[in-house]
Amino acid sequence: MLLSVLLTLTPIKPTTLEGYFGRQAHAWFLSQVERYDSDLSAHLHYSTIRLLNKLKEDGYKDYDYLVCLAQKSFNQWFEQNTNISPKAHESPQSLLDIIRHHCSKELNNVDNKICSQLLRQIKANDAELGKKYHRYSQQRPYSISDLWVFKGGPRGDNGRIHIVPGNECQLRITSLSKPLSELFLAEIVTNLPQTLRLKQVYFKELRLSEENEWDEVTTYEALAKQAANILGDSVTFNFASPTAFRSGQVDLTLPTPDQVWRSLWWRWNTFAPEELHIDPMWPEFAANCIVVSDFCLRSRKVSFRNGSKGAATGATGQITYRLLSEKHCGEFASFRPGAEQVLRTLAGFAIFSGVGHHTTIGLGQTRWLS
Repeated sequence: MLLSVLLTLTPIKPTTLEGYFGRQAHAWFLSQVERYDSDLSAHLHYSTIRLLNKLKEDGYKDYDYLVCLAQKSFNQWFEQNTNISPKAHESPQSLLDIIRHHCSKELNNVDNKICSQLLRQIKANDAELGKKYHRYSQQRPYSISDLWVFKGGPRGDNGRIHIVPGNECQLRITSLSKPLSELFLAEIVTNLPQTLRLKQVYFKELRLSEENEWDEVTTYEALAKQAANILGDSVTFNFASPTAFRSGQVDLTLPTPDQVWRSLWWRWNTFAPEELHIDPMWPEFAANCIVVSDFCLRSRKVSFRNGSKGAATGATGQITYRLLSEKHCGEFASFRPGAEQVLRTLAGFAIFSGVGHHTTIGLGQTRWLS
């Protein structure tokens, strides 16, 4: 099940702020999941054990070496955060179980902190391996928006946002997995807190927003079926929040066809049922056979924390992508039949998945203007 919902929040006091609310909204969302399903919460954090299992599945030749690194990271974490004496012979799984048992009530995001520590150790010992497997910690089946303040107008160029009582704000949450969607609808939405603090701002009267263009519930199968019944070789996206991409150590700020359609393909194949997976040739096909036919974009820089660290620049606005005809696809001409359905399937998926990086903290909020 794919889910996209808007929550409405009412400010209690007037505030003018610089900065971004995405990280705070992300932390609040994970805390809500933790209240009702600790196992699902650990899954969303992408635990160290899941990371090690992924390394093993990939057949990495030095898997035993990585397990030793994991045990080292667990031991260091124990020494820094608990009074428990770790046992060197314990397996990573049993060590993580002990940590969760003793610390989950006192510390938030335990899995993620240890996973981050493990990734740092891998990178310190093997930079290329660390770079390769860091991406596995990013596979999260949801997206979180920044705070939307429609009546207060858009953010200024310096990132300042005006929040006043009476001007309702909205926060958007999406889910790409059935367990998370069902939990959200059954538990979180029906038990929203009376008040919520994001940064220095307090809100009240949390509730589901009225029916709007960003709300939707569907399935992967329904998206694919719907795309088969629509004609056309072009789609127009609205990037409602800055949309940017990451290539190695470099930030890419333009939503070029290769980056946009690779991002959507990767998320689709990560979370959709295997029988609906899209051909691995798609990213290369998109880079050569999809072009920008129209756009009205503007760049916008956001800062997630004080200083230059934790900042990103992305594009906002509208852009239209068009499939080239078969005769203009060159060596990829044989892949052109059926590409329109794939294009529209991924376009419909964008509202749930987001586009680019940092989609769990507000970037890449995207909607197909069908």
